[in-house]
Amino acid sequence: MSARRYLAVAGTLLFAVGTVAFGESSRLAGLGIGGVERWVAYPILSWVTGLGGHPLGRARQ
Repeated sequence: MSARRYLAVAGTLLFAVGTVAFGESSRLAGLGIGGVERWVAYPILSWVTGLGGHPLGRARQ
């Protein structure tokens, strides 16, 4: 399996954790709205950076 598949699975799991963390009754609710926003925004930024960098790493044939 390629590295992108592992990253996709990790991103999906992180998204699920972020979704649960956004609830009022969760343990992570103490982070506040800014802390939860970081849980959501940072994985998206990492994914976009990886997606943009992937074509740059390909060898030309």
